[in-house]
Amino acid sequence: MFDAIFTRLLNSRLCCAGILLSLVTCFWWPALSRGEVIVHGDAAHHGLSLITMLHNWMTGKLDSLLWSTGIYGGHPLFAEGQGGFLTPINVLGALLFEPVRAFGVVHWANMLAAGAGAYTLCRILNIDRWSSLFGAIALSFSAVWLVCQSNLTVSGTLVWMTWTMVAVQFWLKSLSLGRAVTIAIPAALMMLAGYPHLAYGLLVYFACFAIAWVLTKDGREFLSGNYRKLILHSAVVGVLALGLSAVQLLPLIELVQFSHRSEGINLAVGGYGLRTHLSSVFFFSWYDWPGAPGGIFGILAALSFAVLAAFMRLPHQIVGHFLGAILLLNLGLGHASPIFALIYEHNLIPGLRSFRIMTPFLAVGCVGLSVLAAYAISTLAKGDRTYFRRFLQLLPVPGNAGPALVVFTACLVCSYYFFLPETSVLNYVFALACLGSVLVLLVCNRSQYVPPIAVVWLVAEIVVLRNGIYDFYDASVLAEPETVQLIKQDADHNDYNAYSMNSRVGFVFLRPRHPRLDIAYSRYLSSLAPFPALTWGIPSLDGALALNLRRHALLSGQLQLESTGDTALPAGSRAIDLLGVRYFTFNKRVSVPGFQLMLEVPGNRLRLYRNEYAKPKVQTYPGAVAVADPEEALAEMRAAPGPVLFVETPALPPVNESSCPGFESSVALTSVVKSSQRYSAVVESECPGWLFIRDAYYPGWHALRDGEPVPLYPAQVLGKAVPFPAGSSRIDVVYHPRSFYLGAGISCLALAVLFGIIIRSRFGRPG
Repeated sequence: MFDAIFTRLLNSRLCCAGILLSLVTCFWWPALSRGEVIVHGDAAHHGLSLITMLHNWMTGKLDSLLWSTGIYGGHPLFAEGQGGFLTPINVLGALLFEPVRAFGVVHWANMLAAGAGAYTLCRILNIDRWSSLFGAIALSFSAVWLVCQSNLTVSGTLVWMTWTMVAVQFWLKSLSLGRAVTIAIPAALMMLAGYPHLAYGLLVYFACFAIAWVLTKDGREFLSGNYRKLILHSAVVGVLALGLSAVQLLPLIELVQFSHRSEGINLAVGGYGLRTHLSSVFFFSWYDWPGAPGGIFGILAALSFAVLAAFMRLPHQIVGHFLGAILLLNLGLGHASPIFALIYEHNLIPGLRSFRIMTPFLAVGCVGLSVLAAYAISTLAKGDRTYFRRFLQLLPVPGNAGPALVVFTACLVCSYYFFLPETSVLNYVFALACLGSVLVLLVCNRSQYVPPIAVVWLVAEIVVLRNGIYDFYDASVLAEPETVQLIKQDADHNDYNAYSMNSRVGFVFLRPRHPRLDIAYSRYLSSLAPFPALTWGIPSLDGALALNLRRHALLSGQLQLESTGDTALPAGSRAIDLLGVRYFTFNKRVSVPGFQLMLEVPGNRLRLYRNEYAKPKVQTYPGAVAVADPEEALAEMRAAPGPVLFVETPALPPVNESSCPGFESSVALTSVVKSSQRYSAVVESECPGWLFIRDAYYPGWHALRDGEPVPLYPAQVLGKAVPFPAGSSRIDVVYHPRSFYLGAGISCLALAVLFGIIIRSRFGRPG
């Protein structure tokens, strides 16, 4: 009777789904039930701000997502991709809920969907339900995946990474074109989610599948019988995936060319040694001491199962995940791994030098560990010793208890070397309970109960060690600070930039449960943090994205010097003046020409200053000086005795400045209209001159004078300018990004082709 009931429970899909749903819901319950938020790392100031922008655009409060005038002095916001503005989960969340509530719901949905993808992946690999559930939970609550929950972009990309793996395994089970093209859908959504770092890691992971085909006997048989289909289908999938993601991919490629990372970037070297990193593979380490890493895998029992799988006779599909886990984990460890050092120094994997950090690869590698653990548990449940290597089959212990005992003991003994005093001893308690229970079941010939018992102990470990690892705060922590309220009293505040580089408090490096994290976040907001300030209508020359323009990066050092008074340039001709930087925050009092103290909060070490020499967004100049590039423009700006317009062009159009000595009194701007993608102004002037717009020059911007196209020039490093003749002229400067519209057209075409192939494969004639 009991066995019959238990068997029905074991075969219940709803039970497995309910456990995963309950764990994820419990984790995010404060956000779902009370609308509270996490503020650790990039969670609130980055993810919440992006969700807010998407919500504001969908509700008509924001005119465009293609270009933002409020960060980096002008930036192609959509091209960066980190907002995931076209991913279904983000769109639905921003459409159905106000931003703070949407933020929690989207995080919850991302974690649940990624876990469901991991479960489905294991099921397609012929792993039983409860073992698949174990793998899905172990992955979703692995340390590095929990760290990823503090970054909305990364957590959203993880969803489509797991489902891309599902689609690939679904195709490999039966090589048909109809199945193959389904891979393109999650692969494209992974690109649209905004973190291509993980997409690159997934490609490297998939390359390990091909290696597994060559290394294993059944893999070679599979390859020899299907290589034509594999090549053809892969090519079709690649083209379709690129086509579907072209709407995001083409703008991103364009942005990379003009970003400060266009020629690669140095790897952030440093961090912890190999022992510390491997400790977090064995044990759950959650910033247990100041500066500690967030961890990698951290489930000792699951890792022991994964190691056990390495001693089994693995099919080529599982060998691919094994190799992928080993390679991606080594890449993620960075210079702490000798294998990574060899690969990186000799450029054995092209493209690694495009990334500043390697830790995201750990999230990909953990997929392999979870699959191996699930496969090992599923194999143990079958009770067949022939799955193990020959030397383990000879152990004088009944069933699979012998191989499991040897491997588990070796893992536990080895793990002691990596156990750090700061790590909770409960890691060992749950590991011993889980592995001990499994051994008892194997000895008692009850191997069919191994998967659910392993799940029970894993759930208990998660509830005790991982639930509540983030502190949630009431939405009042997001309130507008006094500095923002004071700035908003200036009627024209949105015509000027803020600058917060002098007052960063480094709260993103605080531990998730730091007792003063909310206070540190409030201070960060008070310092005019770029993204939250933008959602309050205060533009900034700073930002929180990865691909700021090379023009912006070029100015950073100069802006820093001028904002602290370390320059001989007279007030009125400094870059901070010409580029309209009016509001500055500092941790101390400063004495800079033209700076007036607006607010002082001694307890928070915060001072707000207004630069009285900051110029408005739209300006006029009687003439210009030609320079070759932004570097020369910056050099000339540093030496100019007064405000001069430096335009990047081989030859200037004729503008007779000397015949109009009274330019300043003769020029007038009327009907000035400013929006994200358009500037319009009527210029009334007795003299010819230049109209300068303090908004970054970038492909897609073009100018019209009285309805006719005219040249638009980069100017002042981070702006654009257009000449005008004497008299009355209407000048329109418009952003029309061809990369976006061309990409959108390609994506629509690819979508039509995709549906055509699916319909034909499903309803067309066989063969």
